Amino acid sequence: MQTDEYDKALYICDLALKYYPKSVSAIVNKSAIYSKMYNNKLEHINKNEKTVSQQEYLDWLELEAKKYFKIAADLGWREEPKEEKETYLLNVKLEQEKTKNE
Repeated sequence: MQTDEYDKALYICDLALKYYPKSVSAIVNKSAIYSKMYNNKLEHINKNEKTVSQQEYLDWLELEAKKYFKIAADLGWREEPKEEKETYLLNVKLEQEKTKNE
């Protein structure tokens, strides 16, 4: 996904879901892939010249992202609060520095 190889990323998620249909990680990643595809496509479309088919594709990507996000939420997944994530990352960085200095 980080290299914008969305087809491969979706394939990996689908493969994981084939064997583990309630894999929240695969479901959340699938939602994130569709969101990233949406944002990427939106960046490359001239908003004043957007065609009907481009808008339909954007709508579909948005629906897919929301669908998988809802599936994950229904399975109990919750997005980590931003503050908690920032605190966690800061603690990891401090531990890395501490380990490096030992």
